[in-house]
Amino acid sequence: MGSKYQFACGVRCNLVLIFILTSILLVGMGTIIFILADDLFESYFLFFIFINLVLMYLLRRVFNSQMATRFVESSPDAILGVASDGRIVISNTQASLLFGYSKKIMANMQIEELLPTAMREQHQQLRQQFFKNPQARTMAAGRELTALNSCGKEIPVEINLNTITQSLERVVIVTIRDSSERHKQVQTQQRLLNILDNAVDFIGSIDHKGNWLYINQAGRRMLGLSEKSQLDSLRLTDVYTDDTVKAILASGMLNRQKSGDLKPICNRQGLPSWKMDGKLLLYNGTLLPISQSWFPNCDPLGEIICLSTIAQDISKRKKIEEALRTSEERFRAAFDAGVHGVALIDAQGQFLKVNPAMETITGYPSHRLLQQRFQNLLHLDNAAENLRGLERLLSGKTRTYYLEKRAIHQQGHELWIRAGIAGVYDKQGSVLYFVIQMQDVSKQKQTEQALLDAKKIAETASHAKSVFLANMSHELRTPLNGILGFAQLLRRDTGLSATQQDQVQSIYRSGEHLLHFITEILDLSKMEAGRFELQMTDCDLPSCIDEIIDLFKMRAQRKGLSFEYQNRSPLPRVIEIDAKRFRQILTNLLDNALKFTESGRIALFTDYQHSNLLLEIQDTGIGIQADALEQIFLPFQQTGNEHYRAQGTGLGLSITHKLINMMGGKLEVNSQPEQGTQFLVHFPIKVLADVQQPVSQTQQLDPVQTDSYSNTGQPYKILSSETAQALPSISQDAEDETLENLDSAQLAHILHLSKQGDIEALSHYLQQIMQELDNIPKLLYEFVALTEGFDIKAVRDLAKRLKSD
Repeated sequence: MGSKYQFACGVRCNLVLIFILTSILLVGMGTIIFILADDLFESYFLFFIFINLVLMYLLRRVFNSQMATRFVESSPDAILGVASDGRIVISNTQASLLFGYSKKIMANMQIEELLPTAMREQHQQLRQQFFKNPQARTMAAGRELTALNSCGKEIPVEINLNTITQSLERVVIVTIRDSSERHKQVQTQQRLLNILDNAVDFIGSIDHKGNWLYINQAGRRMLGLSEKSQLDSLRLTDVYTDDTVKAILASGMLNRQKSGDLKPICNRQGLPSWKMDGKLLLYNGTLLPISQSWFPNCDPLGEIICLSTIAQDISKRKKIEEALRTSEERFRAAFDAGVHGVALIDAQGQFLKVNPAMETITGYPSHRLLQQRFQNLLHLDNAAENLRGLERLLSGKTRTYYLEKRAIHQQGHELWIRAGIAGVYDKQGSVLYFVIQMQDVSKQKQTEQALLDAKKIAETASHAKSVFLANMSHELRTPLNGILGFAQLLRRDTGLSATQQDQVQSIYRSGEHLLHFITEILDLSKMEAGRFELQMTDCDLPSCIDEIIDLFKMRAQRKGLSFEYQNRSPLPRVIEIDAKRFRQILTNLLDNALKFTESGRIALFTDYQHSNLLLEIQDTGIGIQADALEQIFLPFQQTGNEHYRAQGTGLGLSITHKLINMMGGKLEVNSQPEQGTQFLVHFPIKVLADVQQPVSQTQQLDPVQTDSYSNTGQPYKILSSETAQALPSISQDAEDETLENLDSAQLAHILHLSKQGDIEALSHYLQQIMQELDNIPKLLYEFVALTEGFDIKAVRDLAKRLKSD
């Protein structure tokens, strides 16, 4: 309404002005005509013509004004008329819709009010310059312009400028087009291009002649083209191999595009497409396997614009497929050629596939097995256990299940099988199938049973042997002790010649050696028969070790060896242990070191850490070969040369090893030939009393008790005068004895009890030796006689004489 009003006002002003000018012109022209005309008729005729001309002119001006008004209103673009001072003098309906102002309001606005604030000052200068040199043109070509609507929102616009003259005033006609939609389309197109260029697959388009119109960045990288390379001369045959091009042409898509046959198809909801595998011809000449799909692109009228393709690099997939094919062939070959039975079964146990070995084991041909279930082949024993195992497989609680049981052969007889079952699962953990590997172990079972029977027979025989040896040892020792007793009496007979004395001494020594051997056999037999028991008692550990040290110091000196002892940490005073067997272990190891060492030294180290007692025995002897280290703990096994083998029975280390194991300890050995041997013994011990301070290596121990009370708290008895008178002769006899004639462990225990002055314990131990072992020289019979009077001093004196030997 405002635009029409503005434009009508302009038209009326022009008409009034024209009417005034026309009236003046008519009066003037009429006067001139009357003056110049010859007659009245001619004057009227000329005046009539003039009036018609003026009316025609006026009608034309009015018609042009109305046409201009209709043109402005019917324009799809917003149109504004701007005066030189920036006033909006013309506006149409589209301008009101675009800016959100009515025409009446815009009639009072400056053109700069429709621009963003930042542009107003610059626009005012440009407007003034334009009015000085007006010309029709596009405003700010190549740049994005924005206008401001009534809500303050900036609108992208395109502007064209032109000029008209109205009421003798120059007016700039501004044509404004809202470019929001086009701007959105450009942005959408740019986003699509970004998506295509950032896609990982090859994407491209060709025209009906096979020329490439577009290839995205991934496609360029696949082909080996640069990102900015032109596609003008690139054709379909430059990108694909001949086989792939033939496949594309065979689809007929290019021909149908050219003939327009696809127009009805393009008008449908879904566009036609097809997929195919092919190969790209890369820039470097290599071939790249691809999987691609083709589809047409149509315009809104259904005409095909171009063909597009999406191709994916499947080189990795091809390698995987080839690897799978190779793996499947290997699996099939291994499956069919396996020496063990292999089968695939489903979750119900139904056979799905079997190999020839499975047919051989079960006796069923493959077509019969495929009609069977695995569980139907098994014996009914432990059926519930087998069912639980299969249920655990099905539930996924276990991935494998092993069984060894009887099965039923096709011919009806039983056989033993060993089978392993493993499940194959999908990504969700559901069972696809099970793989069974089965082996016929019937012969192995028969062999195992035969071995078990043989072992049982051997164990029975060994047990009988041990019982026999244990019984025979007692039977042998009784007459042997009689022989030794008579030999002892003969040794004291002064009427024998020197030759006879040597013969008697040889009898005595041989008998002692035989008695020691019988004792070792008895111990070993008891251990093997399971009748050997440890006697746990309270033991004064430092005193026990000191007595053994004193004994072996003398023996080492006699052989010309040095003996070293070092206590590395404080030892417990009293422990609970089988003291007799502890002495036997330590003396056996020291005996062994002394036996195989001809020069150098023997060393004993003790340590106590974390309730464990450590004994370390070192020597500089002949050593042990590495391949013989395991054999030295076997019964009757000896190492070294014949000279050393003749000195023993090969039972000492075996018994020692078994004793240590029975006491919960561990024995280790390290040795270097010609350099020496190291034995390490670890004992877990129970401490009953406090810890004494460690003693230096050079300090000598002499823990002889001087009080007059025994370990039991009872006062010691005094030896009778009759017994005391016999002491010199017995002591003299002791000088004739040698330590080699006595068992080292027994002698060490005797010395220990003697030094403590515990006569009651000594008497009890001597009686035990007499009753159980019977391997004591005649001297100890006299020792027993001495203890009957309980004379402490006499016993100590005799013990010292024994030590001095």
